[in-house]
Amino acid sequence: MRCWDVDAVFISGLENVRYLTGFTGSNGAVLITGREGYFLTDFRYKIQASKEISVYKIRCCNRLLDGITKLIVKTDIKRIGFEGDKVTYDDHSRFREKLPDRVLASLSNELGRIRIIKSKDEIKHIRKAIDITNRGFNIAAESIAPGVSEKDIAGLIEDEVKKQGAEAVSFDIIVASGYRAALPHGSASSKRIKKGDFVVIDLGVTYKGYNSDETRTFVVGKPSQRQKTVYQVVKESNVKAIDMVKPGVRASDIDAATRDYIKRKGFGRYFGHGTGHGVGIAVHEPPFISPCSKDILEEGMVFTIEPGIYIPGWGGTRIEDMVLVTDSGPEILTTTSKEMVVV
Repeated sequence: MRCWDVDAVFISGLENVRYLTGFTGSNGAVLITGREGYFLTDFRYKIQASKEISVYKIRCCNRLLDGITKLIVKTDIKRIGFEGDKVTYDDHSRFREKLPDRVLASLSNELGRIRIIKSKDEIKHIRKAIDITNRGFNIAAESIAPGVSEKDIAGLIEDEVKKQGAEAVSFDIIVASGYRAALPHGSASSKRIKKGDFVVIDLGVTYKGYNSDETRTFVVGKPSQRQKTVYQVVKESNVKAIDMVKPGVRASDIDAATRDYIKRKGFGRYFGHGTGHGVGIAVHEPPFISPCSKDILEEGMVFTIEPGIYIPGWGGTRIEDMVLVTDSGPEILTTTSKEMVVV
């Protein structure tokens, strides 16, 4: 805490709470001082917390913020760091009211990065989540056909990954076919798949609190020359980006190389999102592989590489892999083939 120039840290974002304590419930917060650590929750989670948490002193209260301020008032703490991106305006106002003589310092940028380097156990859980995801893509390949709706495919995938041990899907499964494949976040609709459609599927699952995130694009029937061209450009940009991954590389340089390649091929205006993002307890977390990112790659980081081309009214494609930074370069964690799958 000295490096942040604070006497205590208040953590309320459930991702960081779980990372620090192991607590898996939906209501909890942590206060860490120079001498002690406290975990606060409400009555519903008293027994669960006692089983999941061993290092922190557990306190139950009706309102977490009130419990935190009572603890602080009893101490000589003067400067409190908190997650500015997790505390609401109203809660911040209550803090100011109850702690008028204390300094509140937002540590969003710092606290948001405490999970950026993954441990061996974390990587093991991520690998398992990816294994489960693979089964979801297998079911998709078996089920995509003319006349089947996007929602039908998403339902079959979700049923299968949960049977295989997923706690949940990480986000609404994206199944976007035909002209809807131009929607980067096109959640499954009632649209029925047609012959000749691109079908973009973006899937992630949660296993023991850790997420996967992977995208593959299928084509229904014989692909057109335009589909082959677009797919090949995306695939090559994905490979070029992954080849750049190693410790010391700037994340923004990877994004720039990916973006420049797609632009040189004539599709620059059809790629508008970042090239990737970290994945762990949260499905979107640092590091960010984007034009404005300040991140420098380090061994143990896990993130996506996901270039795409999205042409309004026609369709699109995305290929998304998860990559681990090792001391010798990239390890591609996702194992589903990047070759175009014709169904």
